[in-house]
Amino acid sequence: HGFQSEESRTGYDNGLDWRQAKGWFGYQLRNKDKQAKYLYVKSLKSSNREDYDLLINGRKMEIFQEGAKQVGDMALQCYLLPTDLSAAVKLEIKFIAVKGGVTPKIAEIRLTDQLITAETVN
Repeated sequence: HGFQSEESRTGYDNGLDWRQAKGWFGYQLRNKDKQAKYLYVKSLKSSNREDYDLLINGRKMEIFQEGAKQVGDMALQCYLLPTDLSAAVKLEIKFIAVKGGVTPKIAEIRLTDQLITAETVN
């Protein structure tokens, strides 16, 4: 997955491994079939989501509100990929802490062709 980071750490809570950063961390994901329409992100709900930016191939993304849900101890977000990013084979995903904060404790990220909602997860 081409992982890179600066000032990041890992941990384990509620049965999940996670990664968090005061700086940033990122992965290179492959979209080999060019079918991805969303980036799905699962994080610990107790984390402060507002203190980070998500960049995909250098472009700041906004949460797709229909895909933003709380499920138990987890926060689920889906980011709608613009058409040009959906057609890219390699996607550089980067979580960057802002305002002197930290990123959320990210437990899972994945590319998907379908919107993942709380109903889909349960």
